[in-house]
Amino acid sequence: MGARRYRRRVRPGSGAREDDRFGGKALLSCADIAKDVPDALAAYSYPTAAEQALAKWLGGGADGGVAKAMASTAKFPKAQGRIIDVSTDFSGFVDRSYAAATAAT
Repeated sequence: MGARRYRRRVRPGSGAREDDRFGGKALLSCADIAKDVPDALAAYSYPTAAEQALAKWLGGGADGGVAKAMASTAKFPKAQGRIIDVSTDFSGFVDRSYAAATAAT
């Protein structure tokens, strides 16, 4: 949900604050935005488009990182008896073409 849409849902006086410098990421935080959020965001690493297109992320078919994560996530509701069966190949739901095209530009 975009920060603009979410802004409307935050109750006044709830302690939630927003600072546009962080693109709404700090919206629900009651932290000292100027002090705490930059350090917290610095701890994250974001793969480049070229890295996203590799097998570690979006590429690699059924052995790709995202496809494997989807398969692993699907095993939980099966183990709980919430679903009957789990696909062995989620690669049809993963599309690396956008990352690859962005990396090529």
